[in-house]
Amino acid sequence: MNRQQKFLNTLLEEIHEICVKNNITYYIAGGTLIGALRHEGFLPWDDDADVFMTETEFNKFVEACKTDLPPNRALRTPADLTYNNALPRYVSTDTTSYHSYQILDRDDVAGEVIDVFVLYPISGKNLEETVAAYTHDTLLYSELINYSATHGRRYDLPAADLKEMLDYQERHGKKAARQLMEDRLAKYVDSEGEYYIMRWCGIPLVYEKQWFDEVEIVKYEDIEVMAPTTSNMYLTAHYGDEWSYLPPAAEEGVHRTTGSLDFPYTEALQYFTDNYDFKKIYDAQYKRKLIMLESTPRMHKLVDHRHKLRGTLAKLELDQAIAADPEGYRAAVAAHDGKALAPFFARYFAWQLARTTIGRDDWDGAWRWLNPLLGPISDETFQAAVEALLFTERIGMAWRLLFIKENQSGLTPGLETLKHDILAFRKSVNLFQARKLEEGQALLSGLLRRYPEVPGFKKLQVCYLDRAYQTDGQESSFEALIAYVEECLKSAPEDGFYLKYRADKLSHDGDEEAALALYKQAAELTFNGMTLLDIKKKTGYIPTHQQGRGEHKPAKNRLNTCDTYEGAPQRLEADGTPKGNDLQLALFNLLCELTSYLDEHNLDYVLDNTLCRDLFGFGMLPKNMSTFIVYMKADSLLAFIRQFNAKPWKGRALEHMGSNVDLDSRNVSFVNTETTWYDLRRGHTIKFPGLRITIKLLEAPGAVNKIDALLGTGWSHTCYRSNALTETGKTKLCKAVVKTIGHGKMREKLGKHLLRARLNAATGTTPKYLVRNISRGANYFPASLIDDTVMREFAGHSFRTVRDLAAFEKDLPFFMSQGIPGPIVAQGHVFASASVPFNKFLSSVEISDELLQEQRQVWKDEKYERDVHKEFKDCFAKTAAAIGIKQLDFDLTPHKKELAELESAGKYEELYREFLDYRTLMLESPNAAHIDFDSELFGMVVRTLRTIDTRECRTILKKNAETVEAWEKRN
Repeated sequence: MNRQQKFLNTLLEEIHEICVKNNITYYIAGGTLIGALRHEGFLPWDDDADVFMTETEFNKFVEACKTDLPPNRALRTPADLTYNNALPRYVSTDTTSYHSYQILDRDDVAGEVIDVFVLYPISGKNLEETVAAYTHDTLLYSELINYSATHGRRYDLPAADLKEMLDYQERHGKKAARQLMEDRLAKYVDSEGEYYIMRWCGIPLVYEKQWFDEVEIVKYEDIEVMAPTTSNMYLTAHYGDEWSYLPPAAEEGVHRTTGSLDFPYTEALQYFTDNYDFKKIYDAQYKRKLIMLESTPRMHKLVDHRHKLRGTLAKLELDQAIAADPEGYRAAVAAHDGKALAPFFARYFAWQLARTTIGRDDWDGAWRWLNPLLGPISDETFQAAVEALLFTERIGMAWRLLFIKENQSGLTPGLETLKHDILAFRKSVNLFQARKLEEGQALLSGLLRRYPEVPGFKKLQVCYLDRAYQTDGQESSFEALIAYVEECLKSAPEDGFYLKYRADKLSHDGDEEAALALYKQAAELTFNGMTLLDIKKKTGYIPTHQQGRGEHKPAKNRLNTCDTYEGAPQRLEADGTPKGNDLQLALFNLLCELTSYLDEHNLDYVLDNTLCRDLFGFGMLPKNMSTFIVYMKADSLLAFIRQFNAKPWKGRALEHMGSNVDLDSRNVSFVNTETTWYDLRRGHTIKFPGLRITIKLLEAPGAVNKIDALLGTGWSHTCYRSNALTETGKTKLCKAVVKTIGHGKMREKLGKHLLRARLNAATGTTPKYLVRNISRGANYFPASLIDDTVMREFAGHSFRTVRDLAAFEKDLPFFMSQGIPGPIVAQGHVFASASVPFNKFLSSVEISDELLQEQRQVWKDEKYERDVHKEFKDCFAKTAAAIGIKQLDFDLTPHKKELAELESAGKYEELYREFLDYRTLMLESPNAAHIDFDSELFGMVVRTLRTIDTRECRTILKKNAETVEAWEKRN
């Protein structure tokens, strides 16, 4: 557990004690429940905790909290008019935790919280209509009482309904308006109903009452908590059949919050609440809500159209994969061989199974969950896709597709059979959890006769055999288990789930050394959380793919800590090529073609800084980029255009404005015409909509500023070199990140600029947690790019040694690491394919003028929304600066002694570097109550600024004159 999780664990323990004392039943829920079953505690990356209570139990909990709350705790509910959330929370009042959607108000308690989700009983009669109406009213209630978040945009909540409630609140007051909404929601409650509905502004989820009939005590870290006895039913319904598997690291969910465990929220509030007109902010926020809600229907229409276009592209890619091996596909379909079918559907599934296509029953996926899309494929192909999912352990996704298909066009007999068999599998899992082994085994045996090679079914059989052995302890039961496992290993020899049982056999036979080695191998070859937990209990071993997981991710912008990253990783493939998906690698190859040509003809260019950092610093392609940018001087670009036009390349094209390049903001694109890169916003004007490298003029308006940001100052230059990609054979691209441009006299200036703005920690004297803000700006290049010769040529004596730069790199904050690249088509308007030519894609779609008009209208609405919201965002920016000053006070105080030693030795330049972040915040937030800081520290800052006496120092002292004067009077 990290420090925050330990504190949340304390809050959970307090809730448990209150409930036990007052005979109240609750259930841990969501990720907290998964953590209890899969990790016996927190998910490694988790930063919150959730509990369920039924309406009756919650009312008892409210009464109990009136007398049994521990010190520094509060229970916040919508009944409190100062609370701006429809979700009750158990809050710590001696900590600080602000969510990004909170407006920081004097009366709003903002500490670490446990979310309490209340379950209300409803009838199963007309369930769909009841849920739709309840969702509407829950969202309306949330919009009314939460000023800063617009929940209803993920649905089609009419703006007129919110206006009506705002008018009612204006006439009758806040209390009457809230009571009206509570009365509306109470009408749906049916104490005899067979379902529960969860009140949440994300997506009100519906559960069967029987899932919460019984409760059991389970271990959670070092405490005990209550969980539903039949937890699998709830978890499968909410997270799918594979909830026991650890998700990819990219799906580690965290909350956008800022907080501290070391001082109460009231201390943070004092920095800004006296300076802002909150009524004005609330009014601006409501205007923003109304604008967003009014534009939502158009937005959803456009989003639907965009994703249908992506579906068309996915269908073309599927057809292309089948056409490449028609005999293999037909044979796999005839044999119902899902394992052989899976490769054909890989690209299609990337679209069809995405959150943006079929949704998720959570905050971000709510709209699409209620309005899913299905690809334009035949029933036969659809059945093959579902079978492919079954054979690749994605039963939950197979069920989701069947559910959508049934509701949209109905199921064929073959699909009905698949649906029936998945239901039978789920029932067998539930019977296993309920320890009704005989009935569950009979059900599973029938499935295995029909599907002898479905991995999920086989693994459930292993669990049944294991449970039989654990129950009777007979040697024959153990032998039957191992015999079945060995049979399974014939078709899956590298599946860690099965290898764990082989290790159990070795341990059972007394060969502990061999068992330990096999346990470690098994852990490396599985993501099954239950298997990993068992191995951890037996050996204490954590596989490399889980080591450090969640530890460095900045789950919260903690005010008192800074997560650091131990070195920039080189994420290269085995052959030395950078990591990326097919689209990104196709784009990278196009970039290599272009830069090879430019190098060969001695044409100067500069690569975009994001590309340089990610490709050469981290050995991977920039995350979510759909095009790369190259900057060129006008003479070089004109020369390139003339040479290309004189001798065009097959499958490549240049797209630009006329034969000459106008020195304005117009760009040139180097295009692969055998691919698709279609931008809905410019679809009618792009002549060659293929994957492209954008070439921008250095002399164009704004480009000089871009290069300033890119290299640090003016007409800068240097030549960074790296051997990171030498094995790729990708020409000179791997050697020249930045071509020499400008004048040599700028070298020393550039080096000093980098030293001051970026590498203040290079000397090793700065505490590593103070490098958290160094990532601002765009000058960072990893030490691995620079050798001794280039360093001396580039910066003279600006850096002491290359080793110092490496020390800085080691302490680089973790957020500089980009992770494994996601889909290249991150922008909602762009559709790209590395395999489908754009002319084939264009012939399959139709873009109407009406659609483009609606697109422009939505952009107009969103721009106005941003303008209206500007004051609200400014408030948050100033608030962050104010809280940041408190953060620095906490960070620097423990090092006061060593800072004082630097001052006594007269090393004011080193002190100046130590106070870099402090100086920045003093510039951004003048006179923000510095007088409340440690007096000695503040004195060091003032004396340092006066001694250095630069323009920046004089500016800081001038802007903070009042604070300095107050400090002098005080001392």
